[in-house]
Amino acid sequence: MLPFDEVKVSNTQEVQDYLTAVAPYVRHSIVTVCTGSHVLSQTGLVDGLQLTTNSARYDDVIKHTADVNWQCNRRWLREVVPPDKVPDGLSLLPGIDIWSSAGITAGIDVMLEFISAHYGGIEVGMETAKRMEYHWEREKEAFYFL
Repeated sequence: MLPFDEVKVSNTQEVQDYLTAVAPYVRHSIVTVCTGSHVLSQTGLVDGLQLTTNSARYDDVIKHTADVNWQCNRRWLREVVPPDKVPDGLSLLPGIDIWSSAGITAGIDVMLEFISAHYGGIEVGMETAKRMEYHWEREKEAFYFL
């Protein structure tokens, strides 16, 4: 899980180094919230993949990481790393899920989707949202952010 809010390129190098170092050991998923996708994208691990990020920071984020297929109209995305998309020289296993969300509340939505996908289905996600007293936005489209 990689959450971020205010991201400055200058203060993320340690996180980028850590992500690159642990990438070969990730067997399941990487989940980003808000501008955490910006930090992940700076590693080169997700070049060519679809990600989303906070809509208020979208223009700034895409300037720094043009090799990512940024989707500005999504609350969240799930991308499975295909074998032919693993960047040369970087170790990210094919089949890993890359989940990204727009802002903070979209991060709750993506985590509920993650729970549903990996821990018992939609019923578990719905029960989790109910216990949180949270209205789960399952729709990926977010045109109202534009």
